[in-house]
Amino acid sequence: MSALARLYKKLGYQVFGYDKTNSELLQELTKEGISIHYDDLPSAIPGVVQNNPSKTLIIYTPAVTTRNNAILHYLHQHNYTIRSRAEVLGMLSEKFSTICIAGTHGKTSTSAMIAHIMHQSSIPTLSFVGGILNQYNNNLIANCPLDKVEWMVAEADEFNKSFLHLSPTHSIITAVDADHPETYTHFYQMGEAFLAFVKQTTQLLIVQSEVVDILHIRDHCSTSLLTYSLHQGNVRANNIEIFSHHSTFNYIGPSASIFNLSLPLPGLYNIENALAAITICLELGISADDICSSMACFPGIKRRFTLAFKSAQCSYIDDYAHHPTEIRCLLTSVRKIYPNSTIVAIFQPHLFSRTLAFYQDFAKSLSLADQIFLLPIYPARETAIPGVTSAMIFSLITSTKKWLITKDEMVEKLTHELKNTTKHQVVLTIGAGDIGEAVATITTALQDIFATAS
Repeated sequence: MSALARLYKKLGYQVFGYDKTNSELLQELTKEGISIHYDDLPSAIPGVVQNNPSKTLIIYTPAVTTRNNAILHYLHQHNYTIRSRAEVLGMLSEKFSTICIAGTHGKTSTSAMIAHIMHQSSIPTLSFVGGILNQYNNNLIANCPLDKVEWMVAEADEFNKSFLHLSPTHSIITAVDADHPETYTHFYQMGEAFLAFVKQTTQLLIVQSEVVDILHIRDHCSTSLLTYSLHQGNVRANNIEIFSHHSTFNYIGPSASIFNLSLPLPGLYNIENALAAITICLELGISADDICSSMACFPGIKRRFTLAFKSAQCSYIDDYAHHPTEIRCLLTSVRKIYPNSTIVAIFQPHLFSRTLAFYQDFAKSLSLADQIFLLPIYPARETAIPGVTSAMIFSLITSTKKWLITKDEMVEKLTHELKNTTKHQVVLTIGAGDIGEAVATITTALQDIFATAS
């Protein structure tokens, strides 16, 4: 939503917005001249909008409905032109050659890598990324005037079948783990949606090797198909080395091999995402040298394995992981990087429906940590489901040290446990809710405990 707001502001439109709560991102939008209010009241709609329904485009997120939002209800009643975020992104995708990145995990990192490489390589590109790229401090990346754009890069979100509004020429699918039970009652329904997305791709499809088999994509794909994974497929990696906060590897592909690539991110999953990004960029004609230099300076994304604090006794990492598979990959990577450390995970479940569907898997993944602080469920767009709470996960966690706490208790409980430790600690905040807003407070607390960061 914020990327679309920024785009229309660049195009010279007056842009107004409503959100439920203030945040650092919304403060940035305000500085950019976008007017935002936080009262769900029709009277809070700016006068220029109320007076010009025929000249106003309303864009809404699926997080709001006419049932839970008085403003949207009012706008429907007064005959405004109303489009979902997915519909608007779909209309934009028809104007350009469009690269769409789909998948239940990895699409933000992969799309960010592609956007960064294309930006660095001066390919006229407009990119919509589902996270804020560090250094760019933006999720809308454009390296030329908007009337000169030739390529569009966009995440293709499977929630609510949003990605079926897009018109991709080139597509990537990174993963298809069961998710979004509020949209897909059964896994096969999600698979059918992904196959419909595949059929919308007109030129090239790049798919993670296991996904090809899971969805039987070869039976449904009428375009060129390339497969990738760490060790099998048309595209692979070798000579992989993982360090504390970067990785090195070789890219082995059908048309080119690139040796001694350096990626300023750890984790095997990030290398796999990089394989997909490199493949599409090679297909567009970007040179191996440009890809290599762009990867080496990839700035990373806020809340994706973000190192928020480091001292001799403690490292603090903040991550957006909110699905059991993502949490397992995160904690497994952290354990490999810090094999002799105590891993302390603070997790905020996201959505009642996801918790109900996957609480057993959440417990298994979180049990990879040594200590777990579990917060209440962040509801996001949902109303509570009776009987569904974080306690469902908590009761199944096998780690011997675990606490069920509120967000208000979090810093006090954490500091109490850390104050008398002598072993190196790795603290993680994990989740897609508002836990990211606590990073600054936790960092300050860790600085007080472990002295100045080194």
